Amino acid sequence: MKGAVAGDFGFDNLKLGSIDTAFLSLYAIGQFVNGVVGDRVGGRLLVGLGLLATAALNLLFGFGRDYSLFLVVYGNAFPFSADPP
Repeated sequence: MKGAVAGDFGFDNLKLGSIDTAFLSLYAIGQFVNGVVGDRVGGRLLVGLGLLATAALNLLFGFGRDYSLFLVVYGNAFPFSADPP
């Protein structure tokens, strides 16, 4: 998959690695933060909002054509961490 993305958009390994690092870092932070938020607002609301935010980010990801949009949209894994695995 990364080979296809790198070839289609001209991303080098550094750019692909920075996108992955942003995703995994925000996902890990979101696990802790969303645990506390889920305790306060309830699991159903948190998961519902997380799913809506995830759907919106995935839609925007489909329109991505440059590195900065990929980094912001895919790198923002915070809403993904609100959803069950």
